[in-house]
Amino acid sequence: MKIGIISEFHQITVNYGNNLQAFALNRYLRSVFPEYTVESLSLSKSQKHIFTSLPSLVRRAGKKIIRRFQKNVASKSSLDVELVQGRLAAFKAFQEANIVYKSNVTWNMLCESDYDLFIVGSDVVWSQIEGQINRIKFLDFQNKRNALKVSYAASFGQNVIPQENRKAICQMLQKFRAVSVRESSAVELLRSIGVMDVVHTADPTLLLPRQIWIDLEHIPHEALIGQSYAFVYYLGADEEQLSVVQRICGERKLSIVYVPYASGNTYEKEISFGDIPVKDCSPGEWIWLIHHADYVITDSFHGVVFSTIFEKRFLVLKRNYIRDINIRLIDYLSLIDQKDKLILSDRTVDIDSLTWDYSEINRTLDTLKTKSQQFLYNACNINVGA
Repeated sequence: MKIGIISEFHQITVNYGNNLQAFALNRYLRSVFPEYTVESLSLSKSQKHIFTSLPSLVRRAGKKIIRRFQKNVASKSSLDVELVQGRLAAFKAFQEANIVYKSNVTWNMLCESDYDLFIVGSDVVWSQIEGQINRIKFLDFQNKRNALKVSYAASFGQNVIPQENRKAICQMLQKFRAVSVRESSAVELLRSIGVMDVVHTADPTLLLPRQIWIDLEHIPHEALIGQSYAFVYYLGADEEQLSVVQRICGERKLSIVYVPYASGNTYEKEISFGDIPVKDCSPGEWIWLIHHADYVITDSFHGVVFSTIFEKRFLVLKRNYIRDINIRLIDYLSLIDQKDKLILSDRTVDIDSLTWDYSEINRTLDTLKTKSQQFLYNACNINVGA
């Protein structure tokens, strides 16, 4: 039995949650099915799309031209290049040591492959725009072994499916052996377009025992040992939110440890933000920083998930983007009954009144974990009827 996993994982992507969820699902499946060959597939940039409406295609082309112009007139500082190169090397070392993967996989390679089963997920593999669908991410291809198709903890990133995409997505998912999604809200979303029997499952990082994550840790700064600090990991926080973070940490006399330019974009506010930057932070160092923090403050889904894995006190910043992509955070906070940890810059936060009851949080997550493990066993076991 040979399994190919398709996600947002790519060997040149410096995204902590992306790489750690890829590691987690790969590692978990290999532990449950040691007789199987399991590979994560890093896709080439040339991917197949279908276009579901001509007006949407025209709108997309216009936006692409505008973005290309903006990219050409924008300048990139040497500091950005330095950060990307150092961090990329750290990620590459982690991938080579910990993830069994195949790189630069193309459409033709998938069609000619000998995989018995494809799994798509986790992460925002089903993120989409009006009138355009990534066929590979919906497993809309057939290989020479007519492989089974499964989604595990797939996410749309938003609680919406564009109207012109609905029919095509429904048709593609009807060919799956089993469908599961990461956000409970996505269960109803798919039912609304005619995809039934959808299961809510846990992010792959929650499937592994805590000790596995501890074994991956690396200390980024010896000086941090024994120091009280807040690990601030943010991808899109605005200046108002960063000011709130500085106030919270100042009141508690906590040093601010952070990963500069974590989103890949440079924000002017970051130049003067924080106390201890961890510039070339590897995935193992990122895990250590969460594990040993007094507080974790983040707008990242996986930042929150790893906070719960290590039973940390965490606070959540709302991501202020043009598109509302906070559903993944809100869904997870609702699941574990921790929505009061969501910080908004327009209100005062009384941190001292907050509690983190991990006996209840773990009980909820253990139930979801058991359900998810059973889903994967049934979906990937070739002896279970399709």
